[in-house]
Amino acid sequence: MLPPTVDRFLRDAVRSVWELELLLLFHRQRTRLWTSDELVRDLRASVLIVGDSLDALQKAGLVSKNASEQYQYWPVSPDLDHLVDDVAAAYASSPVAVTEAILSAPSSSIRIFADAFKIK
Repeated sequence: MLPPTVDRFLRDAVRSVWELELLLLFHRQRTRLWTSDELVRDLRASVLIVGDSLDALQKAGLVSKNASEQYQYWPVSPDLDHLVDDVAAAYASSPVAVTEAILSAPSSSIRIFADAFKIK
């Protein structure tokens, strides 16, 4: 069983296992600057998947992009950084539980549809 904060983060903020893998790559190599091409190559993912994931991680306050179009792990708060530490530990010890939490969350298309009805 996952800690409640990890479970909630995975269900609410992580849309796919690809996105989680990208986040954990940034987390492991937090000082490295990455281009999107390097991420596509290292993750063996499509340009579309990496691009969408980078956008989501930026919006979540986990990744920053500099003027040279390079990305780096840069959480907006220490609490968010600690939460990612907990997610990484949970994935290392219980990868199936982490994957199930992501896959059992409402699909991103359902989230997008629901978000259209939010009052801003």
